[in-house]
Amino acid sequence: MSSIAQCCWTSLGGGVVWEVYALDARPGRDQQGLWVGGSIMDAGGLLVDNVALWDGTTWVPLSGPSNTGTDGDVWLVREVEGSLYAGGEFSTAGGVTANHVARWDGTRWWPMSGPTAIGADDVVAVLRGNNGLLYAGGGFTSAGGTVANHVARWDGS
Repeated sequence: MSSIAQCCWTSLGGGVVWEVYALDARPGRDQQGLWVGGSIMDAGGLLVDNVALWDGTTWVPLSGPSNTGTDGDVWLVREVEGSLYAGGEFSTAGGVTANHVARWDGTRWWPMSGPTAIGADDVVAVLRGNNGLLYAGGGFTSAGGTVANHVARWDGS
């Protein structure tokens, strides 16, 4: 028997304005929650800049000190070990240079840097986490300044 409820579709707080490309449920939460990314300017009447959280009741923008989300489309959102990671066609997240991939800690956006550069040189389209490591795939050939033809691993430092 399926654990997915049968019957009807329900709008989430009036929905969003424009297109959703990515969804990820908030695991292990008492409340319903859903991370949403895409080409989204508005969620429930709030400016969200391409990424938002549905907390089960209302929409929450993911904006840090600069009051912004990302400056381009978010193709993926993935919660890994309590942090949200986003990838896509953006160069900044929360006003910080991030280049296609960034981490949201609940308060602000952080770039995922390397020894010589920040982020990736092209789109990050897939992220998966396992045992404190984050794996990325996409159109990039470099991540954090390291040659990484379309797949790379992030160790958190």
